[in-house]
Amino acid sequence: MGEKKYANDPVLFISQPELTMPKVQMQHQYMTMKKKSLKNNTAPLENEDTLQENTSENKNERKLFKEMTVEERIQYFLNTHSYSPKLRCEIKTKDRTYQGIVADYKDGKVYMQVGRRASNAVIPLENITKVRMLGF
Repeated sequence: MGEKKYANDPVLFISQPELTMPKVQMQHQYMTMKKKSLKNNTAPLENEDTLQENTSENKNERKLFKEMTVEERIQYFLNTHSYSPKLRCEIKTKDRTYQGIVADYKDGKVYMQVGRRASNAVIPLENITKVRMLGF
């Protein structure tokens, strides 16, 4: 880089008055403070390691949708937030495939709103083979 540094003029296609070039002041060096290491305090580090292990275990408690069982997937659809839209899903049984929104789950039976029907379809949990998420 050159020793003299000047800022460039803006490129405009309209007539502009001739102005002097502003001199740009730039910083050439900077310094940082070195961190002091503590050699005598090894006991608190062991406590921090156990805390980190506990927090990593808490993060792993939330399963992926693919790893959930059928009943956990049904509970996942029921326990969505009120401000988020209802999730559509596809439930496959031995006889039939249902597509819609899970409305309720009581006594081992899943109540599902299929399409725009007013009544809910009742599906026993034992008959469900697969639950798949479709979207909104």
